[in-house]
This record gives sequence, C-alpha cells and structure tokens, in this order.
Amino acid sequence: MDNVFYLNFGLAIFLLVTGLIVKKNPHLIAGHRKYQYDEQQSRMVFFTFSYASALIIISNIFFFFLKSPGSALITGIIIMTISPVYLIYKFKQVNIQKIKGVQLIGIVTFLMIIGSIGLMIFIVARTPSYKITKEYFVVSGIYGVDLKTSEIDTVTLMNHIPEIILRTNGLDIGQIKKGYFNIEGLGKCKLLLSSQISPFIFIKTINDEAILINLKTPQTTEKLYFEIESKLN
Repeated sequence: MDNVFYLNFGLAIFLLVTGLIVKKNPHLIAGHRKYQYDEQQSRMVFFTFSYASALIIISNIFFFFLKSPGSALITGIIIMTISPVYLIYKFKQVNIQKIKGVQLIGIVTFLMIIGSIGLMIFIVARTPSYKITKEYFVVSGIYGVDLKTSEIDTVTLMNHIPEIILRTNGLDIGQIKKGYFNIEGLGKCKLLLSSQISPFIFIKTINDEAILINLKTPQTTEKLYFEIESKLN
C-alpha cells in the first residue's frame, strides 16, 4: 500500500519542481510577444502546479488514513491531468497568439497522462511479493496485506470463487482484481488476484475480514498456501 502513497508524493514533487523551473526560466514558454507575457504565464504555471501539488499531498494524507490507496492513486492522476488542461485554457485567455507556450503545456499534458496511466498499470499488473513468518504475513503492493499470524483465523484453498456482485473500492483490469469487492455468499472481501486460474487462497481473520489471494500460477499459489498454513501450526 505504501508504494501508491510514495508515488503520489513523487507526482506532487514533480509538479512543484516543474513549476519552479518554469518560474525561474520564463523563456521556456516564450512566444512572439513581450517578455512580460512570459513572466505572467510562468507565474501562472508555478501557482497552478503548486496548488495541484498541495492538493495531491492533502488528498494523499486523507486517503492514507482511510487506507484507500486506489482512491489516492486515481485522485493524483485526475489532478495531474486537470492542471495542464487548465493552463492551456488560461494561456489562450492571456494571449491567443502565444502558440509556443500552449504547445509546450499540451505536450506536458500528454506526457503526464500517458506516464500516469503507465505507472498505474505497472503498479497494478506486477505480481506482488510476500513475506510470511511466525509473527506476520505481508503482501506488498496496492491493497496489500499486513497481518499478524495471530490475527488469521482460518486459511483454505478454493477451486473457484463465488460471483463478484460489486466492486466497492478497487481496481479491475482484465484478470487482475485488487481491492474491495462484494462477493456472493462472502459479503465484503479483499481481493488480491493476479489471475483467474484456480486455486485461490481464502483467509478469514479473527476480525471477520475476508481475503482472497492468488498468484500468476497454480504452483506459486499453492506454495504460498502451504507456507501460510505451516506458520499457523
């Protein structure tokens, strides 16, 4: 889960640094008008990106305490996308003939969107790592697991999972499902599925939390299951 929040802080720092660079170097968005327009637009970039950076950090902290990394990631991407689009609109208002600055922000917008989507897909799609000891069980990544083994009530292997009724807070990309879903017969359940190939590890905690996990291959899923089971005995 920490990876997402670190990523968002990285996005916030990127926006802030970009704004500072443009503010210190107005010629980066120079056009065909007077230098005062360059300064005006460079200040606009700085304040917009600084404001966006602050919003990302505040929302990041908010969603951290709610333990909702998916919402934090989506919020960060939305802010990253809206900020340069807003700048393009404002640039045209300041000087419709200042094409070079608009083109630059347009390129930055495109790169931000593509980069953010690429990072999100990379974070979600990669196979999580796990660590199991006598004391705790940890699965890395977005919507990861961090449990004391003493909190695990039962662990079983399932050949299939019941029908998914609703995704309440999570990511669903192809066979990859991570986050909180309503499952028929199980209710609210945390899914950490890297594929739809059985078996699936079903964990029930003493706090009545339901978790379904599988890895990319049946062999690695079974290996994880037996490791968890051995630490509980």
